[in-house]
Amino acid sequence: MVIVAPASAAWRTHRAPAFKRAVIALHETDLQAIAAQRLLTGAERRLHGADRRLNRAATLERIVRGTLESAPTAGVGGAATAYLDVAKRRIELQRSLPSLTRDRAYARTLVAKASQRRAVVLGGLSLEMRQRVLRADHRRQRQAQVRRGAARDRVLLADTPLSPTRAAGDNGTDLALQFDGPPAPPAASGTGAIAAAYALTQLGAPYRSAGFSPKTGFDCSGLLYWAFAQAGLPIQRSSWQIWDAGQRVTRATAQPGDIISFHGQGHVGIYLGDGLYVHSTKSGDVVRVHSLADRADLDGFVRLG
Repeated sequence: MVIVAPASAAWRTHRAPAFKRAVIALHETDLQAIAAQRLLTGAERRLHGADRRLNRAATLERIVRGTLESAPTAGVGGAATAYLDVAKRRIELQRSLPSLTRDRAYARTLVAKASQRRAVVLGGLSLEMRQRVLRADHRRQRQAQVRRGAARDRVLLADTPLSPTRAAGDNGTDLALQFDGPPAPPAASGTGAIAAAYALTQLGAPYRSAGFSPKTGFDCSGLLYWAFAQAGLPIQRSSWQIWDAGQRVTRATAQPGDIISFHGQGHVGIYLGDGLYVHSTKSGDVVRVHSLADRADLDGFVRLG
């Protein structure tokens, strides 16, 4: 005898009750919101730290610059080296700010999307079901807090082995090694490096077309003309003449004090090492230190003397 199963006995896809599905969906949105908030907190902390370090670097740069401007001729090279180290750190921090700002904006977007998903989940429920789901989610959160507190208490109450007593003066030595930082680079030497040091003493001097004196201001080649004159090496006056008079060197072998040319010999500055150079910028601006990474019109390097 053949037994035929009725149509009502056909297999059906198992689905969790609507209440459980809603609780799971709400839990998933909570996890997404927590992850997004952690990402946002980290991004804001990094950005705030970079702003704080940038302010400190700017303050230190002003102090070192004052030392550089008042340094005697014999000590201008060492003061210039110290200024370059501070200026490099400030420029690196400035270049990192846009990326950190984008990270914070992205994290804020994730937080907003997580909030929207939670609203969508709750908005599709009836009032009674929404209340039940929220009560269940609140119980779950309370239980998670209790578990985290118990785990934290176990860690705090655990026996912690103590390290042996250190000899007197050891801690002070470690702190000195920790906060002194890497040794300062050696002071620049050579005619070009001396000229670079003198150029740094004119930071903030106004740009003046055809200017070549601290009293009147400088154009780009005028700054080089004055700085090399202070170092004892008379040079040509125009940017293209300076380019033609120098010996070509590659970027890999360029040294502080080499001439750096841009825009078809239409603009020149003095290379400071580590991708930085000093120049009299443009009309309406002043003598500044900038990074080569900000320029796309580099001609090359020449060495004078």
